[in-house]
Amino acid sequence: PEPYYEACKFDVCHMPNSTVGCSSVEVYALLCASASVCVDWRSSANGKCDFKCPENKVYQPCGSTDVQTCNARFNDKVDQSCSQGERGCKKFTEGCFC
Repeated sequence: PEPYYEACKFDVCHMPNSTVGCSSVEVYALLCASASVCVDWRSSANGKCDFKCPENKVYQPCGSTDVQTCNARFNDKVDQSCSQGERGCKKFTEGCFC
């Protein structure tokens, strides 16, 4: 994590827009997510790194990479296959979900 920490610290301390540091932390969190480790970092950023979602969706820091749709019947089928250990259900991604 050291290179990401140093990049974030530099960005926040030396750049005119302090939110530019969000990108370093975001990339690190994405790497963690690809290794099935959830990092809910935005909640600790004091509102500086918010993730905007459309009104009909909600932000989740650690949603499944098997992105659910707004169709409950399809989602139930995906959830069932995930409980059986299929697909990439143990990997995370942040984003807007139904």
